[in-house]
Amino acid sequence: MLGPLTSSGVPSAIPADGTEAFVVPVAENFPDSPEFLSPPELNLFPEPSLAEPEGLLRLQSNINLQTQIYKDAQPETSEPSFPEFPSVLSSFPNSYSPQPAPSNFSGRNFWEATVPPSTSPPLPSNEFSEVTKHSQMKRHGPLGYSLGLNTSTIFDDNINLRQSGKKGDIQLNIGPTAKLQMGSDESALHLGATYAGAASWLASSPQERSYDQRAGIDGGWSGARLKTAFRLGMQSTHNSSIDAGQRVGRRVWYTGLGASYAFTEKTNGELTADFSKASFNALQGSREYRAQEFVNYQWTPKLQLGLGATEGILRADAGQRQTYEQALLRIALRPTGKLGVNASIGNEWRHFDSGEPTQTSPVFSAALAWQATGQTALSLEARRRTFASALLLAQNYEATDVSITAREMLSSNLDLALSIGWEEAAYQAAGLGVSANRKDDYWYSRISLDWAIRRNCAVGTFYEFSKNVSTGEQAHPFQRNRIGFAISVSF
Repeated sequence: MLGPLTSSGVPSAIPADGTEAFVVPVAENFPDSPEFLSPPELNLFPEPSLAEPEGLLRLQSNINLQTQIYKDAQPETSEPSFPEFPSVLSSFPNSYSPQPAPSNFSGRNFWEATVPPSTSPPLPSNEFSEVTKHSQMKRHGPLGYSLGLNTSTIFDDNINLRQSGKKGDIQLNIGPTAKLQMGSDESALHLGATYAGAASWLASSPQERSYDQRAGIDGGWSGARLKTAFRLGMQSTHNSSIDAGQRVGRRVWYTGLGASYAFTEKTNGELTADFSKASFNALQGSREYRAQEFVNYQWTPKLQLGLGATEGILRADAGQRQTYEQALLRIALRPTGKLGVNASIGNEWRHFDSGEPTQTSPVFSAALAWQATGQTALSLEARRRTFASALLLAQNYEATDVSITAREMLSSNLDLALSIGWEEAAYQAAGLGVSANRKDDYWYSRISLDWAIRRNCAVGTFYEFSKNVSTGEQAHPFQRNRIGFAISVSF
């Protein structure tokens, strides 16, 4: 029988000896994956994104949702109880503005959590560390660790995202990964640390070589009613930015704190706060501070509701301060053991120190997961949020995206996936006297095949087509084809 879902929502193979094997698709996590406006789903504790899609992990709430659905779909002697609303241990607010932080149906290890995104520019996710997530945790008492080596080769026929004068190139990537874990999900106290790096070369552009890396520490403490958590880390990448229309270097630093308290068996409250700072080569960076409060209530065994608010401050390097507030409603619905819906919807009010009139807009993040059969899984994601442009001074853009993914387990160690997605970016003035008229519509489709050769080795391949229809000031229309191959080995 197939094992629990992997982090991409696909059942993994469980060896006959019962030992744990983490088999996660490799093909869809190549560097510079198809996101346009969605930074690597990068949540402090709960992404993601349109295609991040896999981000360092794409909508993590959807991933956890699918995992829970698959487990519930297996034969059991009794009806599984509906999971409680996630505590801050699994649902820090996303560190970009203004996406409502989605709830998770099940918690996840901090050391596997994703990095918060930058507020700008909309970089395609460069998941060098996730090129393969095929790894095994070895344990010595309370200490767990894993080491791995990932390598990939990718051909991109438009690496600089040009409409004319396109340039194709082959990108080679190789790098180590390491995880260290103290304690477990059941431990009152747990700490974790991660590192991933990748040396990257472009065959015909030696000057484009780089070393991308991310590192982080995190942990938490759980008592009878009170739970606390923290995260601290950095990410440095070089990849294509559709906002800028070129390859750029990006560095993100982030930190976050949170607490959750159970008032009753059905009611709990959450308080989280985070900070992120992003900088870019030859583009404007930004800093963002954010706090979020939520009260959650289990209305019925299959329905949970939450009411919350978010307050944030966003400041671009070359612009004036923006502040915003959000009123949010969270919904977690499980009609059946194979179907689940996770959504956060609300409204945002954004104010500008420059004197620009207050802007009001809806914000939402939703994920639907359906385990159609033991081998087939479908997921739908939709989101809307605001970013500060790194290219156009004193301009924001509202990003709305929708993505659909279908997965089929062809065998216990062979996985086929098909994804399609669309994302719109509508630019808006963030300062007086600024005329914003740019608009982008980004489309992509991707097919991938992943094969777990052994418990410590996996390979994957993918093909991806993407197109951006862009109009207005400094528009960057383009069409792009990418194909790649990756290998992951764990020790």
